Amino acid sequence: GMDLVPFLERLQYEPYPPIDAEQKQANKLTIACPARLVPEKDHKTLIEALSILKQKRDDFVCWLIGDGKLRDDLERQAENLGVSDHLVFFGDRWDIPALLRISDIVVLPSIQDMHPYTLMEAQIAGKPCIASDAGGIPEVVRHHETGLIFETGNSRQLAEKILQLLNDPALRSLLATNAAHRGIIEYSSKTLAEKTLNVYDQAINAKKSANQYKLEKPDLTGKFGLVHNRTGQNDPAESIFQFQLDSSKFDVNQWSTVLQNVPTDYSIPDSAFIEALTEQKDPSA
Repeated sequence: GMDLVPFLERLQYEPYPPIDAEQKQANKLTIACPARLVPEKDHKTLIEALSILKQKRDDFVCWLIGDGKLRDDLERQAENLGVSDHLVFFGDRWDIPALLRISDIVVLPSIQDMHPYTLMEAQIAGKPCIASDAGGIPEVVRHHETGLIFETGNSRQLAEKILQLLNDPALRSLLATNAAHRGIIEYSSKTLAEKTLNVYDQAINAKKSANQYKLEKPDLTGKFGLVHNRTGQNDPAESIFQFQLDSSKFDVNQWSTVLQNVPTDYSIPDSAFIEALTEQKDPSA
């Protein structure tokens, strides 16, 4: 979850240090990639995609916002592929919301990620996102609703997705609007708190229901009876239960294995659980 108020305030600031003409490259669409320059973020695939994209149109500039141990390698790759003039290495910045505001598209090509903060911020900022299908990313960016998803590591497919957005201002606008609407609702700290409390409510209600179930079934103890007392690991398999059971309903070999691997004073006393097992209609369940 995010504290939206300060983020939305920072979104209105001007970048600092200011963006110069070489970085902005007037009349060009801006692709922002806010991510550390490390292998798991896979900037290599992004740079390959930009070299493919350049064959179709060259009115774009890509901002790599962040720093890391791969910077020298990525600069050499960009030079070798002929896209250095389309890339700006910003290094570490503290004004990412301001940079997002003045960008057109956000790209995250990660080869592994779960719930990237970058994509949360980008959507709240109202930016269409293009991201890989790694990890939990498709749960954050909804394909053709708040952005576009491409196959992890597929530079040609990434180039096609970028080109699609560059060529279609109406689609960019639609995805941006959807992203802002969903981001502000879905990623606020208030929403997170409500969802967390809801989980607790479900757990509490489940516990209440279980207690009610036991009260409504007062004959459980009488039905099963606390009749078994274990003496050692060579006891019959069903002795692991403290209730009189029909052993034909259980896999004796399997329970014997369990018996050999638990302390001699261990047993299973939960009568509601045992009743559920004995009444199970599907043997494979």
